[in-house]
Amino acid sequence: MFFDDWEQLSSPTIRPATPSDVRTIARIHVDGWRATYQDVVPADLLKNLKRSERERTWMRLVAGGDSGPYVLVADHPRDGIVAFVAAGPERSDNPTYSSEVYAIYVDGKHQHSGIGRKLLQYVAQIMSENAQQGLLLWAFTESPTNDVFRRLGAEEVGKRTRTFSETEIEETAFGWPDIRRLLEEGPDDSEEPSEEAESVDQEAE
Repeated sequence: MFFDDWEQLSSPTIRPATPSDVRTIARIHVDGWRATYQDVVPADLLKNLKRSERERTWMRLVAGGDSGPYVLVADHPRDGIVAFVAAGPERSDNPTYSSEVYAIYVDGKHQHSGIGRKLLQYVAQIMSENAQQGLLLWAFTESPTNDVFRRLGAEEVGKRTRTFSETEIEETAFGWPDIRRLLEEGPDDSEEPSEEAESVDQEAE
């Protein structure tokens, strides 16, 4: 993982997640699914989400060190952990995209503050500094937050279908072929992304 030079943000601070953050990450994760995907995924799936299961998943990921994806949190001086992002190598050997965002969620009370954009740009900065070419993110096609990625310069570059509770749901790949394009995007605080890609979701099921 690459955490040599951490930018000091006035509010909040972006830093690597630690095991003590896992409970809050799991809460934001489950709450994010229930708030964002009511009209996207089956109701029984949302009803049966368990924070305890997500805690176990995130503990494995956070404790994985260099062998797993890295996880960043937004640590607010008053409210504590208010958002997180997980990212790492792109998993399908795509020649255009060498890095991938696996999950990104912002607590409901801190929506519309630009924190999600800052997390995405922080990931992009780390990848760019380590010679990674292109950043990919998979999201539910019907997710209400996808316009955020478009406004940040992402292109729609693929489709796939996954099955949740015997229901097939389409996903769209959003990509930044040139990571610098994401870094150049200015503030857009109108919405915050709340998306999850395959690796975290499969481990939690």
